[in-house]
Amino acid sequence: LFGGDDDGAIARCRESLAAEPGYSHASVVLADLLLRRGDRQAALEVVLRARALDPSDTRLANLGNGRDGDPKIQHRC
Repeated sequence: LFGGDDDGAIARCRESLAAEPGYSHASVVLADLLLRRGDRQAALEVVLRARALDPSDTRLANLGNGRDGDPKIQHRC
């Protein structure tokens, strides 16, 4: 993701969410990046905001579990 630039990816996700708070994909990616960094509190805040906007988005419940069996699969905001 962004050539391994997690800081850039996090910034891009935050920009996307500032422009469109209901963009759940950006929330999922941002929370996943924050979890990988060990920032559980920030990830939790992102997930809680996203769930309040779209409680039916099941991707939020699967954070940290990897995707398709590979936790390193890359996503874009």
